[in-house]
Amino acid sequence: MITQNKLSILISILLFFIPVATFLNEINLPQILNIDIYVIILSQIFLLLITFLISLFIRKILLNNFISFRSFFLINSIFIYLLFYFKNAKYFFYSLHEKNFLIDDILVIFIYIFFYYISLKLEKKLFNFLLRFLSIYIILQLSLFSYNFYNFKISPKESKNSQKNIEKLSSLNIDLIKQDSKEPAIFFIVLDGMMNLEYAEKLGIIVSKKKVIDKLKNNNLIYKNNFFTNYNVTYLSVASLLQGSYPVIETSKKYNNRDNFFPAFILNQRKDNNFFKILRKTNKKFYWLGSQWAYCQNNNYIKCVNSKGVYKFISKIKLFYYDSVFIHLFNLYPNYNSSSDSINFLINFEKKFNDNEIYLIHVLSPHPPYFFDNKCNIQNNLQVDNNSESHAMVHYSNAYNCLLDIISKLTGKIDDISKNNMVFILGDHGWSFGNKIMKKNNIDPEESRFSPFFSYKVPSQCENINSPKSIVNILRFALICAGNKDLSYLQDIKFKTFYEHEPNFGKVFKRD
Repeated sequence: MITQNKLSILISILLFFIPVATFLNEINLPQILNIDIYVIILSQIFLLLITFLISLFIRKILLNNFISFRSFFLINSIFIYLLFYFKNAKYFFYSLHEKNFLIDDILVIFIYIFFYYISLKLEKKLFNFLLRFLSIYIILQLSLFSYNFYNFKISPKESKNSQKNIEKLSSLNIDLIKQDSKEPAIFFIVLDGMMNLEYAEKLGIIVSKKKVIDKLKNNNLIYKNNFFTNYNVTYLSVASLLQGSYPVIETSKKYNNRDNFFPAFILNQRKDNNFFKILRKTNKKFYWLGSQWAYCQNNNYIKCVNSKGVYKFISKIKLFYYDSVFIHLFNLYPNYNSSSDSINFLINFEKKFNDNEIYLIHVLSPHPPYFFDNKCNIQNNLQVDNNSESHAMVHYSNAYNCLLDIISKLTGKIDDISKNNMVFILGDHGWSFGNKIMKKNNIDPEESRFSPFFSYKVPSQCENINSPKSIVNILRFALICAGNKDLSYLQDIKFKTFYEHEPNFGKVFKRD
């Protein structure tokens, strides 16, 4: 009996962590940061404590003579677990939702209450069956999680031969970099999914490429033709930007997760990398303005430009609770759109920066979610028909042209503080629309993903230095401009990459 009591309590507790295990599947596990896993686990521990205390209180006050605590706590734990599938249960009654948006909610709540009542009434008959069934179920779920965790989070070390083969492309000789506290500030303004002017003109996103280039030139910005990204995804593209090297190439060992790439590699201060070595060698301070996709977190190397602690916490766990009834509690928190943080920073630029600083401003635009109207007003609740490619193009065009105006004005504000600073404005990758639109305009959708916008401003003494042809050499260009003449560019290579749901995830293939 004692063993059965302990087993019942153990199962009740483990039921609070099975949703965590199922959430960390083969799609989410490679992408999620370790800090986000800790936050989700802490939120479940809090829910466990609340459930335990409420069960203790209700049982003592109302049900002391009707049910044992072990049974009552087990039933409550099962009920809480099933609430994680509240939204899934509603799908069975979606036809009712179309008639009245509350009917399906009410019906599902009634079903939950009915089964909860039946469980309490039949707990003595069901208890042993529930223990056996849940024991097997939990073991299976934890086994699957352990398998995924091993595959995607416990990465085997690279072999020595593999390391030698990729050394030239994946490293930067720190000894060639000098230490100078008088070096100008560097601004990396990354516009997510900003295609180049050539494709933008072809698609009618802009009226005239020449007029845009002239406008940029009037604001001391040089536009680079035929520029390309080395990777067609953000997490590798920005990693190559900050490290000045290739984070992964065709001969690299297959990776299982994003831990070595952006933003994970700069958030993990315990694991050294090229970027950290550059910051230490040059004594540069690094400031980062994060986004909903990648929040900034202060550490020994990072200083956050924006800081909304409560919202960061809530946003991290909202995705975990998205299908559960608990999402309604998080939705009560006032909505705050951090996507516009970076836009507001660029529009209302008042930062008093100093020499020898690096700024990374990651803007989740012009690609979705869209929040610019046709007058460049920021609309956090902009209604977009996601099924209409032409509608998406209109909103992309609005964002594209608004950003061109914003960055043109920004450089003037930076020049007012100092004309010697370096500003690099780039798309982390290009963009494409539906195959029908791309074919009509004779544009290869895959090639357009490798063709981002790139414009820059450097001190006059650096304008004769050969400008980079791809993202991996931008940081090297900045360091050469700052006086590190012994540094050289890497070979410019394109690598096709894949997402977690694709069979080739973890490999990259050289593209001609």
